[in-house]
Amino acid sequence: MNYFKLDKKILDGDTRQYIRKIIKMQSAIFGLFVIVFILFGIRLVSENSEYLKVVAMLEVEEAMQENVNNIIIHMDAIRERKTKEAIVYIEELADRIENAGIAKISEVVPYLQVSEKNALGLCAEAIYIAENGEVFYIQASDLKFSKIEMPVEEILSQELAVCESVHIEAAEVILLIKQTAIDMLVKDEIYEYVHMEYYEGNQYVWVNEVVDMAGGENYAIRRIHPNMIESEGEYLSTSMTDIKGNYPYLTELEGIKKDGKIIHSYYFKNKTDDKIIEKLSYAQYYEPFNWIVATGETLEEIYVYADSINEYNSKTIMFVMIIFLIPLVLVGWVVINLIRKNAFDFRKKMWKQVELTEEIYTTMSVGLFRLYMAENKKKIIKINPKTLELFDVDNTEEFLHRYVNQIVDETNEQAMKVFLGECDKLKKQWDSESVECNVIWKDGTVHLLKFRNTLVEFDENAKIIQCLCQDITEERKLQQLNLMKAEEKATLDPMTQIKNKKAIEEAIRENIKLAGEKKQSVAVGFVDIDNFKDYNTKYGHLQGDEVIKHVAYILRDNIKGIVGRNGGDEFSFCMLNVSEQNVEEIMQYVYEKLNEGLPLLESGEMISTPCSIGIVLTNREDVEYGYVIEEADKAMYYAKERGKNTYHILKI
Repeated sequence: MNYFKLDKKILDGDTRQYIRKIIKMQSAIFGLFVIVFILFGIRLVSENSEYLKVVAMLEVEEAMQENVNNIIIHMDAIRERKTKEAIVYIEELADRIENAGIAKISEVVPYLQVSEKNALGLCAEAIYIAENGEVFYIQASDLKFSKIEMPVEEILSQELAVCESVHIEAAEVILLIKQTAIDMLVKDEIYEYVHMEYYEGNQYVWVNEVVDMAGGENYAIRRIHPNMIESEGEYLSTSMTDIKGNYPYLTELEGIKKDGKIIHSYYFKNKTDDKIIEKLSYAQYYEPFNWIVATGETLEEIYVYADSINEYNSKTIMFVMIIFLIPLVLVGWVVINLIRKNAFDFRKKMWKQVELTEEIYTTMSVGLFRLYMAENKKKIIKINPKTLELFDVDNTEEFLHRYVNQIVDETNEQAMKVFLGECDKLKKQWDSESVECNVIWKDGTVHLLKFRNTLVEFDENAKIIQCLCQDITEERKLQQLNLMKAEEKATLDPMTQIKNKKAIEEAIRENIKLAGEKKQSVAVGFVDIDNFKDYNTKYGHLQGDEVIKHVAYILRDNIKGIVGRNGGDEFSFCMLNVSEQNVEEIMQYVYEKLNEGLPLLESGEMISTPCSIGIVLTNREDVEYGYVIEEADKAMYYAKERGKNTYHILKI
C-alpha cells in the first residue's frame, strides 16, 4: 500500500487533515533539529579546545608525578641494595678477622685499611672495647686509637646502618658501616642516573637538599640540575623571585611542609633555548636525604599538545556529524512515512484497546460502576461483576432495586444512605471523599466497603457518577490486630518483658478498686534487689542486666497476679483474693528460687540474688491507691532494716 497517498476512500476528511498537520509539524521539527545539531557541533568544537587544555594539563601532571615517583622508588631500591651489600661485607670482614687468629687489636687496622679499597666503595670503621671497659674509635687511615667517653649504645644508635661484633682475647671489636656512608654512595649513583636519564623536550628532573625547613637565606642546596650543571652546589633562598615576582622556592617549601608534595607554576628558562617561559612543576619530599625531587614542563608545550589533539578531535567531530546527518535524513523520511501508516492502523488498534479495556473492566479486583442520576430517575449505565459480588446481588436490576432506588432491608439501610449521600454531594466538585460503610450479605456476614464517587458528566438536569469500591474487611482486621499488638508492646518493659512502670501502676490502681467493689482482699508488694550496685561494680553492667531479668522472671512465674518493673532494680506486684497464708507460701517459694541464684556469664559460677520485699495485705473497701503504695514502700524498707533478703507483710 502506498502510504504517501492520502486515500479518500480509506481516510475521512478530519483524519487526512490531521495527517497533513502532523507531516508539516514533523518536517519543521526535523529541520529545527538539523540546525540545532549543526550549531551544537560548532559549539562542541569550540568548547572542546578549553576542555582538552585541562585534560592535557592533568595528563602532564600525572606524568610528572610518575617521573618523580620513579626516581624515589629507584632511590629506595638503591638504598636497600647498598644496605644489603654492607651487611654481607661487614659479616665477611668479621669472619676474616676471626679466622686470622688475631691476638692484638693493632692487627685489625690492616683489615680496615683493605676495606677502604673494596669494589663496593664501602669503608668499615671499628669501635674497640678494652678489657677494662674503656672505649676507643679506630679509623683505617689512623693507627691511633681515639678514646670515646660516650656509651657504646649511644654511638651505635647514631645513624648506624650495620654492625658486627668480633672478640679478641678479653676485648671486643665492633665493626660498623654508618648509614651516612651508604647514603653518600646512593646519592652519587642517583646523581649519575638523573644526568644520564633522557626526557623529551624541556622536561628534566632536579634535586634540592633542604638545610633549614624554616626557609630563609641558604635554606637549601641545589644538588642535581641537568639544565644548569654550573649551579649545582649553590645555596638557594626562599626570597628568590622569578621574572614575574613570584616566590617559587617559598611556594615549593610551604607545599612540601604541608603535604609532602606540591604542583605549582613559575617562570624559568627553557632547557633547549634558554628562553624564560612559564613552567608547571611537581615536587615531592624524600625525607631520608632531606631532598626535594622535582620535575617540570612548560605550559607552552602542554597547550601545543592540547591544540594538536583538538585539531584532530575537531576534524573527527565534523566527520561524525556529516556521517550522522545522512542516516538522520533517512530516519526523517521513514518517520514521515510511518505517520501515514499509523493513521491506517489507528482504528484497528483503537478497537483492540476497547476490547482490552472491557476485559480489564470485567476482571478487575475492585468494584466499578457508573450511575446516571436525574431528578426523578436513577439508572446503572455500566457495572462490573466485582461490584455485584461486593454488594451481594445477582444482577444489575437487583443492585438498582435494593441500593439505588432506596428499596432496601433494614440491615443495609445505613449503607444505602452513606452511598447515596456521597452521590448527592457531587454537584460541581468532581471527587467526593473516601467513605466506608458496612454491607450485610445474605448469609449474615458483615463486609466493610470503602468507596469514592467521581463526577464524570454534569449538566442542569442530570449527572453521571462513577463509583470505585473495594472490600477492606480483612485489611481493617489486620490493622486492628497490629494496633492491639502495638498497644500491648507499649505496656511492656523492654528488658524484662513484664509490665512497665506506667502499666503496673494502672493495673494496681484498677485491682485495688476492683477488690473494694467485690469486697475481696488485695496484696500489693514492692521488691528491691539487695546491694544491686555491687553486681555492676564486681561483675559488670551486662551481668547486672541478667540479675534484673532473673528476678523479673522469678516474680512473673511465681506471683499469682500481675508483676511489673518500676525501673532500675525495683519491681511491683499485686494479687487479688489472697489470704495471709497464701502470701506467706508464695513468698517462701519466691525466696527459695531467688536464693538458688543464677550462673555468671563468664565463669558459670552461681551467685544468689537476694531481695527485700514489702507486702501490704488489706480487705478494706475504702482503701486508696496512694495509701496502699506508701505502706508497701514502708514494709519494704522495714524488710531491709531486718537484714535484707527477707520480706515483711503489713496488714491494714
